Amino acid sequence: MGLAMLGQAALPSSFWDDAFVTAAFLINRIPSKVLQFVSPYQKLFNVKPDYHILKVFGCLCYPFLRPYNKHKLQYRSDAATFLGYSSSHKGYKALLPSGKVVVTRDIVFDELQFPQRIQSFPPITDKHTPFHYSPSPLVTLSPSSYNLPTTYQQSTQYSTSPAASFSHQDPPTPQTSAQNSSADHILSAQNSPTDNPPTQISFHPQISSPVSNYQQPALFPDPPTNHHDHHSNPPSTHIPPIDSPSAQNTSSTHPMITRAKAGVFKPKLLIAVLPSSLLPKSASIALLIPVWKQAMLDEFLALLKNHTWTLTELPPGKNLIGCTWIFRIKRFSDGAIARHKARLVAQGFSQQPGFDYFETFSPVVKPNTIRIILSLATSANWSITHLDVNNAFLHGDLEEEIYMKQPPGFEQGSPNLVCKLNKSLYGLKQASRAWFFTVHSVLISLGFSQSKADASFFYRSLNGKVIYLLIYVDDILITGNSPSCIQEVIDKMSSYFSLKNLGEVQTFLGIEVSKTDQGIHLNQSTYIRELLSKLNMLDAKGISTPMLSSPHLNKSDGNPTPDGKLYRSTVGALQYATISRPEISYSVNKVSQYMASPLDTHWKAVKRILRYLAGTIDYGLHIRRSNNMVSAFCDSDWASDLDDRKSVTGYCTFLGSNLISWCSKKQSVISRSSTEAEYRSLAHAASEVTWIMSLLSEINMLPLKPPTIWVDNLSAISLASNPVLHACTKHIELDVHFVRDKVLAKQLDLRHVPSIDQVADILTKPLSLQFFTRLRNKLGICSLSTLELRGRDRRKIKEEITH
Repeated sequence: MGLAMLGQAALPSSFWDDAFVTAAFLINRIPSKVLQFVSPYQKLFNVKPDYHILKVFGCLCYPFLRPYNKHKLQYRSDAATFLGYSSSHKGYKALLPSGKVVVTRDIVFDELQFPQRIQSFPPITDKHTPFHYSPSPLVTLSPSSYNLPTTYQQSTQYSTSPAASFSHQDPPTPQTSAQNSSADHILSAQNSPTDNPPTQISFHPQISSPVSNYQQPALFPDPPTNHHDHHSNPPSTHIPPIDSPSAQNTSSTHPMITRAKAGVFKPKLLIAVLPSSLLPKSASIALLIPVWKQAMLDEFLALLKNHTWTLTELPPGKNLIGCTWIFRIKRFSDGAIARHKARLVAQGFSQQPGFDYFETFSPVVKPNTIRIILSLATSANWSITHLDVNNAFLHGDLEEEIYMKQPPGFEQGSPNLVCKLNKSLYGLKQASRAWFFTVHSVLISLGFSQSKADASFFYRSLNGKVIYLLIYVDDILITGNSPSCIQEVIDKMSSYFSLKNLGEVQTFLGIEVSKTDQGIHLNQSTYIRELLSKLNMLDAKGISTPMLSSPHLNKSDGNPTPDGKLYRSTVGALQYATISRPEISYSVNKVSQYMASPLDTHWKAVKRILRYLAGTIDYGLHIRRSNNMVSAFCDSDWASDLDDRKSVTGYCTFLGSNLISWCSKKQSVISRSSTEAEYRSLAHAASEVTWIMSLLSEINMLPLKPPTIWVDNLSAISLASNPVLHACTKHIELDVHFVRDKVLAKQLDLRHVPSIDQVADILTKPLSLQFFTRLRNKLGICSLSTLELRGRDRRKIKEEITH
């Protein structure tokens, strides 16, 4: 029934869900022989269905649009396509010419007309002229194409005159419906071989072979034009003359929404112009190209030198996994080719849990730990060295017995021989874990201790010589008060691994580290610039705040975004940008709450964040020389979420004057009062401060005074300082009350701060420009260029005083 309704309405297959939901709606109201000629609806509700509400699917309708209009001068109604019945409202669904679907009870139907059946294609225009394709199952042919022979002639061309079409009384042929089912099929048909060569368009494509018929896509493809490739047998009847009344009356301007109209183009159209198009698709092809053959040989010899495997026969009952070659082109910053890289990768997806691997977790250093160590090193004026481990995963020792096929193109011995892995390979489930425990054992043998606060932080203190070491997979930061001891550690590690000493840290995990007169500046300007360039917003006009203070975002106000995948990937990229840009944490957290079903209002909020970053692209976190006193600010915005009325927690912690950690998140439960919301926020801040103190105690860097937490709610301070229990607080979870234990033990010092000076306010709500700028400066967020200018001024003044 659903397919029949789609065919009658001449709608593309992308509307199959509306057709099948409507079909189910009708079937539930049709008397059934199985139910003694009673409809399922009547059987369930004991009420006869109202058949007067039923209308023909896909017919012409005129909905009342006043509730959806932006201003009163808009038309109260418009021609639309009936898409069935709303499952959540008492009304009809109608597809407007703009592509928007509305639900209304006030609607007029013309059940004899079908907007999509009476539509014809516009005349052929220039290839680069924008045209929004509207799918239709009607074939449009020029008068010269009426009497085509059985085999199409290459000289056949589309006419530039208005095309004729079937009258709406004639049902479309199945071949025609399949051909025009979606815009994607029309686009892909240009690159696929068919039984019947396509008719020639004005630019005369070559159709002698599938290869010559291929068209290389542009980097930014134009919207599809209105030429078509006919892959079905040409119709021979029911084609009216071009000037007949039936042909003249079939014109309609009713567009159908498509991905192309919405500006959504799949990445597959870009493959042919990316640098990866130069990469071989298989090992057999790579072996025919000298540069790739040499790259594969270098990788193979390196694996043999590392004793990665031993050739043996596969024992009975053991699982055999495959392997493949991955090819990459390493380039210099100017785009020139540096080298060709071939890597042998195990096909870990064929590993069996419990046999080929057990645990797979591997820790990495926390961003908060990185900032703490950078703050301590900057305050002590220590140098920070960056190390990189070449082919880190190949150094991991395996505990499980894993058997792998021999590398394609480098098979040795008899066909029954397989590789018993001694070392881990990229692609194995446990490769990262095996590498971490290997480097862990090496560092322990060198006298390092593993931190209990962060498993990827190692420290050593011998005879007053202190060394701190941070590990993030194959990237290592090492600092300390003795350069000679640091070099000794690097030399000893080089005997175990192939290390690359990158010198003084400049970039780490995409974070740029720049030295200033007062310390170091952390920013992600390159990362942000690439993100803006990817979204074509590099030249966007900058704005001063990342989010408007009103109106508040919610789940209902707005229309669905045309590309939810783009929304999710952009928000995910913004989340990584918060590593050095805490002032956008609240804004990014807010738009992250709508990943499941983003609306256009949410996308506008995301673009505002991007515009803010475009105007502050070189801003970042400035870490200065300071003391090791720990302090924190915490705040909350009570019941600020309009959808579930949950509160927002925000806190930021400082080591001296340096910001080292922050958080902006929605609370997991609903708070009954602002005091409760503030108290929960205080508990989160106290947990973070407790963790920081435990890390500092391990390296003997505890401050002389207990940490201070600044709160702007006196009731929350009173609740944390006194063991009271009454009706308003007895429902609060016991784990939140650990703040009282810390305060009574004098391990926390709670202080009141006026709301105007509450730094954490920037993490709980959108602020005006004046407050936002002032609190951003208190966080230590500033422009690198401003710091460089200040440094030049200081040096100039110092030189003038000296002379």
